[in-house]
Amino acid sequence: TDDPEKLYQWGTMEGGSSSSGYFAIRMKSDVTYEQEYGGTRTEEKYCMQPGLFCGLILLINIENGEPLAFINDGYLQHMRVGADSGIGVKYMSREDSRVVGMIGSGGMARTHLDAFMCVRNIKRVQVFSPTRANREAFAAEMSEKHGIDVVACDEARDVYRGADIISGCTDSAVPV
Repeated sequence: TDDPEKLYQWGTMEGGSSSSGYFAIRMKSDVTYEQEYGGTRTEEKYCMQPGLFCGLILLINIENGEPLAFINDGYLQHMRVGADSGIGVKYMSREDSRVVGMIGSGGMARTHLDAFMCVRNIKRVQVFSPTRANREAFAAEMSEKHGIDVVACDEARDVYRGADIISGCTDSAVPV
């Protein structure tokens, strides 16, 4: 872009299945940049202006080529990524796993926890994100939604203590 601190990024992902009869292509148009606040460096992205996004999915019938749907994937992509992590937790964590240590408290963290709750009997979540208000809002919301103990941690290292499952749901541009 004209701003040397910002980069334009286009991406697609496609796939189909003859057994289902569908083909889909996901398209993304983003401007990316890094931001630092409170000693944390994050990768931010937007389309047109901060807070707006442009992820689109075109669904096609492979039998006749008919376009079936044009879907905004803003919420759907969070569900897709969370579901993938839920599958990972199902097959890679111990069946008696009860405590999740989570880095990040945004939309991805919400759908990850939703998926974890489907495959494990989670009783406690320890969450950290650099913005106190965000992590506390996440803790209150998820505690009420799932009826479990969700603790907002003041330090990232505190989420690991006693955790059976660690989940990195962050846009950090540096190791956490």
